[in-house]
Amino acid sequence: MQELTDKNFGLLIAYVLPGFGAFHALSAVSPIASQWLARPPAEPSLIGFLCGMLASLGLGLFVSATRWLTIDPLLHRTGVTPPRWDFAQLATKLEAFDALVISHYRYYQFYANLLVVMPLWGMLQLRNSAITSSATNWFALVVVETVLLLAARDTLRKYYRRAETVLNERSSILRA
Repeated sequence: MQELTDKNFGLLIAYVLPGFGAFHALSAVSPIASQWLARPPAEPSLIGFLCGMLASLGLGLFVSATRWLTIDPLLHRTGVTPPRWDFAQLATKLEAFDALVISHYRYYQFYANLLVVMPLWGMLQLRNSAITSSATNWFALVVVETVLLLAARDTLRKYYRRAETVLNERSSILRA
């Protein structure tokens, strides 16, 4: 089995975890998803695990596309300016660029993808009466969404600024 590395950890947090959140949200309305997430599973199996992982990954990719369509433009309108990168520099600075993707962009994807998933989860869980509709629950959702939005904005801003430095300068010195 492959050990957990920075690269596959980044993919796990960027796609699989938000996808699992969407999968869990869908379990409120899908008997199949609900059965796969049964606690404890009626019959734990490798097939059930793999199906759940593939469903989480697929939903994570869909959530990421939804984030690209909604959250990215929102953050750009709030002053997080997409940089103009000189991709002619990429071949010589690929290692530094990859490090920035791992240390900033994957976390941005996690925060922003969860920002997409949480309202869906709340609405579907409420619809299924798994949680009660109380002011405390709505306040908690607003707090979680605010924290996720601020974290997403900060990590995207840092990623843009640092990646622009790497790709647009002739030296490979990374500035903060």
